[in-house]
Amino acid sequence: MAVGTLEDEAGEPSAEWREACAVDDAYCEWLFASADDRPAAFAAYRAALDQEESVAAIDRAVIDRLGRAGPEQGVPSGARSQEVRILVVDGDGFARRMLQRVLGEAAEVGSVIGACDGREALEQVRGNVPDLLLVDIGVPPAGGIELIRVLVGMLPRIRVVTVSTSADWDAAVLAAIRAGAVGHIDKDAAPDQIARLAVLAAVGEAVVPGRLMTRLLASPRMAAPAAEDRGAVA
Repeated sequence: MAVGTLEDEAGEPSAEWREACAVDDAYCEWLFASADDRPAAFAAYRAALDQEESVAAIDRAVIDRLGRAGPEQGVPSGARSQEVRILVVDGDGFARRMLQRVLGEAAEVGSVIGACDGREALEQVRGNVPDLLLVDIGVPPAGGIELIRVLVGMLPRIRVVTVSTSADWDAAVLAAIRAGAVGHIDKDAAPDQIARLAVLAAVGEAVVPGRLMTRLLASPRMAAPAAEDRGAVA
């Protein structure tokens, strides 16, 4: 996939971000539809449920992949005793330097380099593939999700972990995990925890916060209103 993809889709939100509200919106449309509009609203609701099922199938596949991503899979012999190489991709220069400093102080980390956007990250990876990329979920020009798609398309076994400052990004982080990321680290975690999780991810572990794994495991299904509440819908 060309680098231009990152530029072409800059600022475009991923459809996966909106999955959580799609069924709710369709349900409400049906619930309050007029008699004439009920059949169409019901069809839209059923379509939203079908889409949710496809998303749930993706989530199950992601959970299987993360479950298999143990320290022995895809990790060279002796990797745990080697110093890992990490690339930090973050458009915020201060945050990028702080992450580089935190990681650079870890005994297991051999080198930490930085990239300010997706294009620079791709150039760095083409030159020398690191053991791990830490990617800010909002990195320019098109966001972390698109960058991960490009990276995984180039190197299917590449290991990428997203970082963000807030749980407000959780929907985007889940989309990034579906795109191929092997985990997420909160930027406000303690420095030693950030370094520990990054090293674990570099050598083959999946590092998914509990709140995100709970959402991946959940497959909520909103029940249809009872016939007596809405009337029969053909």
